[in-house]
Amino acid sequence: MKHTGKKGQGAMEYLMTYGWAILVVMIVGVVLWQLGVFKVGQTSTTITGWAKLTPLSSSIVYASSSEVFSAQFNNLNGVPIRVKNVLANETVTETPCTVTVNTATAAAGTGLLDEEVTAGAGNTFMVNATCLAANKNAQDTYAMGIVITYDSVLGSVRTEHVETGQIQGPAE
Repeated sequence: MKHTGKKGQGAMEYLMTYGWAILVVMIVGVVLWQLGVFKVGQTSTTITGWAKLTPLSSSIVYASSSEVFSAQFNNLNGVPIRVKNVLANETVTETPCTVTVNTATAAAGTGLLDEEVTAGAGNTFMVNATCLAANKNAQDTYAMGIVITYDSVLGSVRTEHVETGQIQGPAE
């Protein structure tokens, strides 16, 4: 008499008894992981929404010690631009920021620059935003919403454009 069917039956009984429990634990684990329960903090910088003015990822820093965000933007318009207005808002804490573009300054929430800032085609300009009420610590997540209003300059013709985007990452 051969008992080959007994081993298969034992394996099936084991799977039916413990398989459901293992499956439930796996589903709960995946759901918790997707909800971000196991997430310690954001470790990389995310850039969204930019088309013709693009932030250079290697230049982006949010210094938690001074609450200053810095990013260098590249003018990909193919023509020179004149930056007119820059608004920056730390969207996690909903804090409006004072903005400096190269040497031109705009008060928090106004965005109006006190002097012209220009960038040739393919050139860069620097945006610094001081967000004193954000109260970030190192490794806290920041999310900077930035709106840049600028004119493209082709000969004597100026055309107004608005770029809006967000830069998100860990404070340093």
